[in-house]
Amino acid sequence: MRFPLVLSLFGIMACSSWLQSATYAPVSESSGTELGAFVISDGPARDTGSASMNVRALVAGQVVAARIRVLDETGKIASEGESGTTIALRAGSHKIELQISDAASLADTPKQTREVFLESGKTTQVEATFPWAKVTLNVLVGGRSQNGIPVKLLRNGAVVAEMKSGAKPAAITPGKYEADVLMKGTTIRVKGLLFPEGATQTVPVRVQF
Repeated sequence: MRFPLVLSLFGIMACSSWLQSATYAPVSESSGTELGAFVISDGPARDTGSASMNVRALVAGQVVAARIRVLDETGKIASEGESGTTIALRAGSHKIELQISDAASLADTPKQTREVFLESGKTTQVEATFPWAKVTLNVLVGGRSQNGIPVKLLRNGAVVAEMKSGAKPAAITPGKYEADVLMKGTTIRVKGLLFPEGATQTVPVRVQF
């Protein structure tokens, strides 16, 4: 009977095939003796190829300028560019940060962070819409408007924008704000300002000495 011999040859061939897919990796111990170990490999790492993206930022339906930053796994900037231009990257998933770069578009120059997937050999179109409100600040002292008074707007305790009382409507991120009003060499904090999304309105800033 030749069955045992055939099976034995088949086993040798299978073992040979397995060894061809393995790599020999030396392992050193503290004694200096070099040991050997076979590491099974699935083959070479896949090349994800080249890709690119083009990012548009929108405020009130209008395209505006924005700075684009590509972040690595630690959150550091790996690459950056401008909206409306083609940014070349490796294909795959990327985290990007978009920031409005012109205060005339949104006074507080807000940021957005999002995940994007880029297909190899293609330019992916990315569109980011920023919420907005348009406001004119009206500083009131004793019920009377005080035009031209400088006002610093704060969100979460930090100054995010500066405006002047009575100026033409300016776009800004909607939400709750506080204001620091500079009058007669004194800064007065005014709380409770609210800018509704999508609205254009005059917001009273009532100052009490």
